[in-house]
Amino acid sequence: MKYILPSYIIKEVLRTFVPAFCGFGSLILLGLTIQLLHKGLDIIDIRTILPHLMLFACPDALPISFLAAIVMSYGQMSSNNEILAIRTSGAHLSVIITPVIIMSILLAFLTFYLNAEMLPSSNKKIKTLKETAVSSILSRKISTVKKKIVFDPYHIYIGKVENNTYKNLAIIEYFKDYVTNILLAEEGTITMSEDERALVLTLENGDFAKMNYKKPTEIPMIGSFEEMSFEIPISDKEIATTSKKYMTLTELNDERNYINNELDKYALDLNFEGKKEFAKTAKKKLRKFKKKYDDFLINQNDTDQKIIEIKSNMELKESDSENLKSDLETIEGHIAVLNIELERFDANTGSIDTEKIEQINEKLAGYRTTKEKKRADLKSVRKSISSRKEELQTLEANSKKIKEDILVLNKEGEALLNYSLFEQGQKKADELQITIHKRISSSFLCITFALIGIPLGILTRTGNILISFGLSFLTVILVYYPLSVVGVIFAEDQLAIIPSIWGANVVLVILGFFLFWKSFRK
Repeated sequence: MKYILPSYIIKEVLRTFVPAFCGFGSLILLGLTIQLLHKGLDIIDIRTILPHLMLFACPDALPISFLAAIVMSYGQMSSNNEILAIRTSGAHLSVIITPVIIMSILLAFLTFYLNAEMLPSSNKKIKTLKETAVSSILSRKISTVKKKIVFDPYHIYIGKVENNTYKNLAIIEYFKDYVTNILLAEEGTITMSEDERALVLTLENGDFAKMNYKKPTEIPMIGSFEEMSFEIPISDKEIATTSKKYMTLTELNDERNYINNELDKYALDLNFEGKKEFAKTAKKKLRKFKKKYDDFLINQNDTDQKIIEIKSNMELKESDSENLKSDLETIEGHIAVLNIELERFDANTGSIDTEKIEQINEKLAGYRTTKEKKRADLKSVRKSISSRKEELQTLEANSKKIKEDILVLNKEGEALLNYSLFEQGQKKADELQITIHKRISSSFLCITFALIGIPLGILTRTGNILISFGLSFLTVILVYYPLSVVGVIFAEDQLAIIPSIWGANVVLVILGFFLFWKSFRK
């Protein structure tokens, strides 16, 4: 009796679990295969990564298959009054529960190992094989690919290089893992833009295909071109580290610990104690600061431009002043000559030549009038120069004040940038922690589902496969997944990460204990 009953329960669960696992695993595998087909791979290419896809499907298929098997097995035993008979015989409840709990623990550790170690390496292998498959597809369209350049989201494949001109190019644009655009060109050049913030691709004699990843069944828009140019922006951000899905749990934990240690040092060096809450809003403050800083720079540039214009105008006025002085000296010279000529005329003739004297006097009057006008112009120019000097002094004082304000803003901006960098580091550490706990919590779903599946099966009192599978789906879709998604959203909003991620498991465990109490009370 000690071993017969546990063995019987295990056999009953396994009898349902194995086909359920095969069924759910096949459905997940089919979904993954369809996704890859939509991403541009064909059946032959998928065949090479099929073992990895099967491995990829296991962590999702194991818990739900186990839940369906438990609900169906215990429902069948309950409908046949086997549970009642076991309790009537005096057997402890642990005899009914323990075998499945042990199975769930073993499956949890298996799932944990898959999530922690196997899936990251499998993801890497799938990525490598996908790239190989893409290169294989391209090699059918163009000559052998000799070089590959990646500027996310663009992958550039180059056939050969002749005299700094690339031959047989293929440019593939991705959105996440979906191919959205394909460009094939006979030749092209790749240069850097003037501001060095983008690559400029100039392609000649090629074809293009534009796919709608949201509607994979829709026929791609295709066409050809003689010449095409476009830019690929180069991000100023630091090159991202390896994607989290390619990292094992140990690597994720080491990376998180490293970032946390660096953040602690950073906070200590910059005296961040008590300011971490401020750091959370630093990014938003930095955006506002940038606008204020840009306004100051624009103001300074405008002021400097006005100073340059005034100085240039003053130079012209100074030049005009010198010219007027020279003109006055010339006019005074002419007046002096006319006066001397008049004196000599009177002395030589000894008589008065009225007509000649009038001519000389008219010239003198004209020169004197011109002299007075030149003096008035010179006075006006000097007044203008004086006014410009005052305006220049005011502008230079404003420019000096703006530069002092900019220096103050630079210090404030440096502090905000430090806070922003701290916030980015903290966010990255939080993302790693979320990923770690998501993997662990999903790994122990088998135990959670066992605790809710046993009383659920007993209460349903049916071994009907449709009812059992339906209840399992409803439990996962209506209870677990919504709670899990909400928990991830809370965690990403920088709320308590561990309670948020594990909340779905905890709620299901509490619900399971409640169902246990209700089922065995009856």
